[in-house]
Amino acid sequence: IVNNQPITTKDAELTFSGIDAVWVISAPGRPGDNYNYMLFDNYSITRAGPPRIAPRVNIQGILPDGKCVLRVFGELDAEYQIEASSDLNDWTPIKTGRTSADEGILDFVDDQAPRFSARFYRAATVQ
Repeated sequence: IVNNQPITTKDAELTFSGIDAVWVISAPGRPGDNYNYMLFDNYSITRAGPPRIAPRVNIQGILPDGKCVLRVFGELDAEYQIEASSDLNDWTPIKTGRTSADEGILDFVDDQAPRFSARFYRAATVQ
């Protein structure tokens, strides 16, 4: 029996796909009496740590003046940093913002996009 213990150990991936209660019968001929039972007392599972949904950046469109309209999808009410690159090697932070609490969306217009012949985007969780 344990109390207030983490499900995983140090440096292990924090994943959880399900939980099952297993009835182990110690006296097969006497199911349901004092020899065979389950007990749950204030059972709870909570998530701790950084957001689990990786942010996704979608280009919504290009405005007539060449500015790029972006939408970040991520965790509800989470802070993300949007970065841009013209070569996929060197990344520059261009915006930090928080997704909406109801849909997990952050919209942004990159007004520097017209200065580049190619522009790539990514988003990362702000720690």
